[in-house]
Amino acid sequence: MQVIAHRANLSGPRGSKENHPDAIGECLAQGFGVELDLWTLNGEHWLGHDSPTYRIDLSALDRVAVYFHLKTPHIPPLANADVFAIDRDPYAITMRGRIWTNYGQPASVVGIMCAPELVGADEPLEQFMNRITGAFGICTDFPARVKEIQAAWNR
Repeated sequence: MQVIAHRANLSGPRGSKENHPDAIGECLAQGFGVELDLWTLNGEHWLGHDSPTYRIDLSALDRVAVYFHLKTPHIPPLANADVFAIDRDPYAITMRGRIWTNYGQPASVVGIMCAPELVGADEPLEQFMNRITGAFGICTDFPARVKEIQAAWNR
C-alpha cells in the first residue's frame, strides 16, 4: 500500500511546515508519497492550504507518488505526478485513474483512502488500516505511524 503524507506531514499536522518545500523533500527522502495543495495564479504555481504560500518550480515536483490537490481550476502540465480536485465529495478520479476516496467510503484496489484524522474521526489508525486492506494507498497526517503498523504486521 502506498503511504502518502498529507500536506507533507510525517507525524501529525505541522502548521507552517505543511506544504513546505523542505518538508516535501523530507517525506520523499523517506519513501513516502506526498499530497500537496496546488494553486495556479497568473501562470505560476504555488503550494499552500488556505492560500498560495510557497512559489514552486512545478517540474521539480513532477514525480510519481506526488499528488496535487487542486485549489484553483487549472490542470497543470504533468508527465508523472497526479492531480485531483475534491471537497466533500465521496470520491474523485485522479488524472492518472486512481480514486481519491474521502473517509467513510469503501476501499478499492485503485483507491487512495483518506485517513480518519483528516476529517476529525476518532477511528484508530490501525483499525482503519485493517478496514481498508487491499486499497492502493492511504493519505494520512501520520505516515511514519502507518509505516510502523505495516512493519509490525509483516513480522
